[in-house]
Amino acid sequence: MFTLIESRIAEPMFQLSLFRIRAFTAGSIAGFLVAVARGGMQFMLIIWLQGIWLPLHGYDYSDTPLWAGISCSR
Repeated sequence: MFTLIESRIAEPMFQLSLFRIRAFTAGSIAGFLVAVARGGMQFMLIIWLQGIWLPLHGYDYSDTPLWAGISCSR
């Protein structure tokens, strides 16, 4: 919907013609893939910390969400 509206108005917020430049398109796709990978890794790391690592190292299950958040924010 965004691309359809931006291609039809007189003064768009984003110039879609930039995607005709191969380096810009490749960089945008690479940045998107890195962001998706980082989000997936963050999700898996929090699950692993809360369910496995923290309980094995003496943290109570009630404290693991707090400490997993603190560990992942570094």
